[in-house]
Amino acid sequence: ILQQADERATLVCHANKRYETCQWETPYGRTVQFDQGNRQAESGRLQYFGFSDMDCGIVIKDIGVRDSGGWTCRVTARVAGKPQVSADIVRLFVGKL
Repeated sequence: ILQQADERATLVCHANKRYETCQWETPYGRTVQFDQGNRQAESGRLQYFGFSDMDCGIVIKDIGVRDSGGWTCRVTARVAGKPQVSADIVRLFVGKL
């Protein structure tokens, strides 16, 4: 995804079933987990986004150069009673105005 600095970016991972946890790891090393009690991080700059309970998305406000790189999405779901983790990397490229 290519986005201009100071704008907002929306990254979404789609799971093939309902998940229990939604987690994002930033390119600058921070890990954020979203659940019913936690829908935002970094004073609201990072916010949970999803169309359904099978979407694990994040909205990044006021993006900057440090946001460029791979954002790793991890979802955990139960399969046959055991937790299974799936991960995907979404690449964000931030351009200057």
